[in-house]
Amino acid sequence: YNPTRPDWLIGPGRGITPDLEKQLQSSALNSAKNFKKIRDLYPHFEYSDLASHPAIVLIPYQVSIMSLFEYYRMSIPLFVPSPKLLAQWQMKYRVLSELTWDMVFKNPKDKSNIEQYEKGTYPHDPNNMFNVEAIEYWIKWSDFYEWPHITTFDSFEELMEIIETVDLINISEKMKEENERVKGGLLGT
Repeated sequence: YNPTRPDWLIGPGRGITPDLEKQLQSSALNSAKNFKKIRDLYPHFEYSDLASHPAIVLIPYQVSIMSLFEYYRMSIPLFVPSPKLLAQWQMKYRVLSELTWDMVFKNPKDKSNIEQYEKGTYPHDPNNMFNVEAIEYWIKWSDFYEWPHITTFDSFEELMEIIETVDLINISEKMKEENERVKGGLLGT
């Protein structure tokens, strides 16, 4: 992580609808920050390109994204919509286009194809794409909500407030420490 370029990145790509990008850009008008989609800036990029930006606003298309692992391992500060906001976006924009197998084929359903285990006590069907409470309940276990040092926001307006005072270097350092802890656990050191 070596933030030498001014633009904040929006990524990874598939979850960013034109409406959401417009909302983000509109919220940023009173901010000194510029936001650019990764693929608009870099049709082809090196990891060093990404690591040269202050941070990434993650608009997920799935609950586990390989790009998240890459961004986090580079210790690039990450900002992600809260579970509540992401669930609302899912209902309105279907940003989590690969959340379920049926969503991949643009055929969202209100229940799973198989019934819940008879002793199961889950309050919501994980494949119900028409209930905001069900979506919020299940997505809260996504990687980007489970890992430490990833900042959540409840609106783009709140994001603008957060980024005015956030210490990105401190976040990146904490991410580096977490990366070392994980590496040590994997290597048994």
